[in-house]
Amino acid sequence: MRVLLISILVLSTFGFVDAQTPKIKIGAGFGHMYDLYEGPLKKTDGTGNVSYEIIDIDLKGLNGKYTQFDVGTSLLAALEINKLMAMTFTLTNASMTAQFDNQYAKTKLNLFNFGVRR
Repeated sequence: MRVLLISILVLSTFGFVDAQTPKIKIGAGFGHMYDLYEGPLKKTDGTGNVSYEIIDIDLKGLNGKYTQFDVGTSLLAALEINKLMAMTFTLTNASMTAQFDNQYAKTKLNLFNFGVRR
């Protein structure tokens, strides 16, 4: 719903320069999905007058037998507003694996991106 409202706002703000039908471009793509390593997480917490430090690990991609080369597929679309501007949409579907020592994870991702290119 928000995307629709933003699209209407952008179209009504800039309008179409010429009376031609807007050009729509559609494409497909793929990319490698990689879980970046950011190092251990250190957090100080406590209850009452007792405080303690929590150290957690960060999983990372391509780091063990439970990870793989993860590839996501994308559907791309661009709606030309005028000769200088276009609205872009991308929908990506992927899964991503990560591991650190004896912990591992597999996550399914659905990403939607909206932008205005000038």
